[in-house]
Amino acid sequence: MEALTAGVSSRETTFMVVSAPAGYGKTCLLADWARGLTDEGVAVAWCDLDVDDRDPMVFWNSVLGSLRFAATDNDAAEFAVRSLEPGVDPLGHSEFFSRLAHAFELFGDKVVLVFDDTHLLEGSPSENEFLRLLRLVPPSVYVVFATRTSLLEQRTRLTNRVHELTADSLSFTRAEADALFGDDLDVDKLESLFVASEGWPAALSLARLGVDRSPSTLDAVISLFDSDVLHQYLQREVYADLSASDRATMHTLAVCPLITADLANAMSDGLDSANALRRLARNNPMLRRVSTDRSGRTWYRVQPLFGAFLREKVVELSPHALPRMIDRAARWHMEHADALVALQLALDAGDGDLVDTVLRRSGTELIGDGHASAIVALAASSSGRCLGGPFASLMLAWAAIAVGEVERAEDVAARVRPTGLGVDDLFEWDWLLYVVQVRIATARGERIDGLSSGWADSTMLTLPGCLRAAVHLARGLAETRIGITARATEELETSRAIAENLGDLSSQVMSAVGLAATALDRCDMRATLQHAEAAIDNASRSTTQDQSESLAYAHLLAAWSSHELLDDCAASSHAASAVDFAARQPLVDVQTQTKHAFQSIGFNGLPDKRRAAQDFTTAWPPPYLRGAPASAVVTSLHFGIRMSLTLGELRWSERLLDRARHLIGEGPDWHVAYALLLHATGRHSSARGILTPVLHASQGPRVLVSEIVAWSLESVLEHESGNAFRSHAAMNHALELADATGALAEVARPGADSVRAILARGLHRFGAHDEVAQQLMAHGRDVEPPTQGSSALTPKERELLAELKSLRTVGEISDDMLLSINTVKTHMRGIYRKLGVTSRRSAIAEAERLGLV
Repeated sequence: MEALTAGVSSRETTFMVVSAPAGYGKTCLLADWARGLTDEGVAVAWCDLDVDDRDPMVFWNSVLGSLRFAATDNDAAEFAVRSLEPGVDPLGHSEFFSRLAHAFELFGDKVVLVFDDTHLLEGSPSENEFLRLLRLVPPSVYVVFATRTSLLEQRTRLTNRVHELTADSLSFTRAEADALFGDDLDVDKLESLFVASEGWPAALSLARLGVDRSPSTLDAVISLFDSDVLHQYLQREVYADLSASDRATMHTLAVCPLITADLANAMSDGLDSANALRRLARNNPMLRRVSTDRSGRTWYRVQPLFGAFLREKVVELSPHALPRMIDRAARWHMEHADALVALQLALDAGDGDLVDTVLRRSGTELIGDGHASAIVALAASSSGRCLGGPFASLMLAWAAIAVGEVERAEDVAARVRPTGLGVDDLFEWDWLLYVVQVRIATARGERIDGLSSGWADSTMLTLPGCLRAAVHLARGLAETRIGITARATEELETSRAIAENLGDLSSQVMSAVGLAATALDRCDMRATLQHAEAAIDNASRSTTQDQSESLAYAHLLAAWSSHELLDDCAASSHAASAVDFAARQPLVDVQTQTKHAFQSIGFNGLPDKRRAAQDFTTAWPPPYLRGAPASAVVTSLHFGIRMSLTLGELRWSERLLDRARHLIGEGPDWHVAYALLLHATGRHSSARGILTPVLHASQGPRVLVSEIVAWSLESVLEHESGNAFRSHAAMNHALELADATGALAEVARPGADSVRAILARGLHRFGAHDEVAQQLMAHGRDVEPPTQGSSALTPKERELLAELKSLRTVGEISDDMLLSINTVKTHMRGIYRKLGVTSRRSAIAEAERLGLV
């Protein structure tokens, strides 16, 4: 109303076009607005146009009749209008326009001329008369016209005086739909109705009538639309205006709500669908141009309710045409556009053979592109018979694995049979079954050595490229999952090479993620970061594929490697991105793993450290460590111990070590973690007793992370014992391993302050590893709390500090430490002085804050 009224006060010649399909309330809007103007004393001439107005003489008589009605209270204007007669010859017609302009001036400051249904003039002689009127009216005339097409509006736009209201302006908003129905419709039904109608006023009004006629129990209402009324309305107001050729083009929209010219040609055997669609979109807003894809194809979208009407019309005109069109559309999408749309079409048609064909050809690509959830959802909403084909069943099992429904996948894989397949088809089916079995084993954390396709690996060369890449990728990820890094790297490199040749972006991304994981297992942090960043870069090139799972893993691996390389800013950023991408995909294990990484890297800054640590230690080991290599278990174990000790929860650390014994055994890795715990709690002698055999035994720690930690801890213990030479030698060994692997953060695990002191004392004597030493010395100084005099605590004072937290008396502590009571008290006074406190309770609190106990 405000947009319409703005033109009344304008001092320039302006036009307002209201352009929208049938049922958008154009006439209702203009009638209400004109009535309001009349009440305010504005002269309004309303001209209803019909087919007869295509004759110029009839058109001008309609215009003059509306002007005479508007001039009822203006004798001079009424007389001038009544004396007007349109001329037939050009000279007489020019005089008519001159006298018409004079009559307009007699109406006063402003006269409003409203035309309804001007689209009826299109292509007739009256259209030229109407356009001439628009060009010649004086500024005192405000012309408003309603049309179902945009042709007149496009021509008058050239005058730069046209304003417009479109279907978007006239559509109901969600709030307006709520107001229309009030409390008569529940929220879910109203939402479904609003989505189907897209705010189309006619559809919502018909639904409103359906509610009024329905019983009071709306839950029993099957449909709010009176289908007969809606059908008749669309037939009369929209479909009847289309030419035969335009109807043939529009019929293709009965199959696909989104269409392009190539697809329309494929379905209708047409050759000129591009021009037809362009014209229809311009003149009939029931069809809209929505986008242009990377191939240069222009896509158009039909209003959903009109699409349903067209489907009925196609069935009505030719019952056998619709299945044929669906088959053609599905095959075109499978070949040229969206395989997921092809699958949806095949399922809608109930064509099991077509579903099997689509999934056989495109299922691997769909699952790789992140559409596994969509496949599972489509399968749940369709007839079971449609997915009974041998290839369709296996692809459904594969999709179920991808969304975490392993039991469902196992059930499908156990029941599927290659019925009716020839030798070549059976060969491909066997390999597809093998991929599914490998994926199930990976999800279970099991080895795949006992699995076989029944065919030699050399036969894979005859497989379709995407399936061959999937076989190598599945094997590589399965072997990465259990730590067989050499074979995994070979399989993943092969998968990546095949994917690059095919242009298969999703397989390239996941292969890079797998290679990053194998590098992490080898403790090669620089290679891990390189592969992870390559995966992120490749995934970012896709705007249509859902790479959430791959990106979650890629950012997770980039976060760990950046953390180990002491790039805290990048590590935090990658960890946050990993959590974000994990939340967008359905696998709980991925979400849990990224959450733990985020908490580990940013533990000091967490708002609720205690809750995070308690949740972690209570549920440890998490499911993603099932069957995982020792390196992953050790890293997770150290994370848990660090959290527990930071919060002073010794029992949590002991619980973690007890559970870790069942995962990695009571071997060197376990003993290093135990020694780390003993040292952190002040039991230095016990820590040395555990660590020395591990370092000097013929077989050292299996995991490089443990070896770095072990040598760094040995250096700290020697430093605290006053043996500077041995401390320096051990630290040099730790730096050598850290420099070779990139796991720099592991050097500081026995205690950042102690390690920093050792590095400072031995700086410029570490040879080629001095640069690493300087990085470690600089790292964390700005973020870690100051330690006051904690670095000056003697070994006995540190051991006593751990005992102060217990409830034992000074006498009991002295007996346990084999010291006199006076000696214990002397040590306590030294602790208080160095920590800047005056009591036992304050000393414990300060020690906890500084991470000393």
